Amino acid sequence: MKTILKLSLLFTLVLIVACGNDDDESCVEQTWYQDADGDGFGNANQTQNACTQPNGYVSDNTDCDDSNSALYPTSISMDGIDNDGNGLIDECGECPSEILGNNMDDDCDGVVDEECDIDSDCGVGETCFDGSCQTVTTYYADNDNDGYGDASNSTQAGNTPPTGYVLDNTDCDDTNASINPGATEIPDNNIDEDCDVNSSKDYTFYADVDGDGYGDINNPLVASCPAPCNAEEQMTIPTGYVFNSLDCDDQNASINPFEAENTTDGIDNNCNGNIDVVYYYQDVDGDGFGDSNDAGTTVNFTGSSTNNTDCNDNDSNVYFGAPEIQDGIDNNCNGLVDEF
Repeated sequence: MKTILKLSLLFTLVLIVACGNDDDESCVEQTWYQDADGDGFGNANQTQNACTQPNGYVSDNTDCDDSNSALYPTSISMDGIDNDGNGLIDECGECPSEILGNNMDDDCDGVVDEECDIDSDCGVGETCFDGSCQTVTTYYADNDNDGYGDASNSTQAGNTPPTGYVLDNTDCDDTNASINPGATEIPDNNIDEDCDVNSSKDYTFYADVDGDGYGDINNPLVASCPAPCNAEEQMTIPTGYVFNSLDCDDQNASINPFEAENTTDGIDNNCNGNIDVVYYYQDVDGDGFGDSNDAGTTVNFTGSSTNNTDCNDNDSNVYFGAPEIQDGIDNNCNGLVDEF
């Protein structure tokens, strides 16, 4: 009896094993890949074949680092690591293109939602500046910081001028903040402060109402002359005006610096500030005009003159009213050099 029971159990076990072998032969095995970091992406080098998914394995085999769950094909991070497993380190120029409007730094350049990285990303006439395509604009150096730029010193940029540059290019002297188109012209100094289009220089003339050749300091007129107002391009003196302001009475032609002083009429005939007193001034160069730096004396002496309008008493070619020539000298003693 015991022998029969043993045979029955052995037969049953054989049937069970046989059925199990039939099931294994009917399943379809596939390759599974270990996902050690649990990021859903498997390691292509760690595999297992099975009919059903083993624990800790996935069907994907694209993980480039199965020990770090932050590193997988669709991850993007600017950290010097190949986060997305594409064989490239995700630095500027190696990341995907920027996608506008998603508030992400898709191309890993440290800027979110920028239009461009380089000028070639923009259209014709545009430049890439701070991640946006901007119209190319020319700016000019403003070295003297007066707000006016130097036309000969320029650069190009976007909507914002670089430091030290402005849009304007009309400064005629970018080393002097007092010289620019907005400056006030100062007459009689041979400097073009306001950079006017004709590079003109302003001069002051004085009315000569009595026609004696001497002007009234209280009746000036400022006029311009295209530079350099040389001998070939004479400046026209306005009618009724002269270049000097030495007349102390412009209503009387008999009163001017070269009139003889009448010592009995109670008038300062020669405009030297003294009434009825004759002063004599040293005339070293003998041109008939006394030294303007000489205080004068009431005693006549050899080599003297009764006027003191000579601005250089050591040169007989320099005196009040002498012809002005282009020699770097104020020949006519009007305070200007080479104005004609």
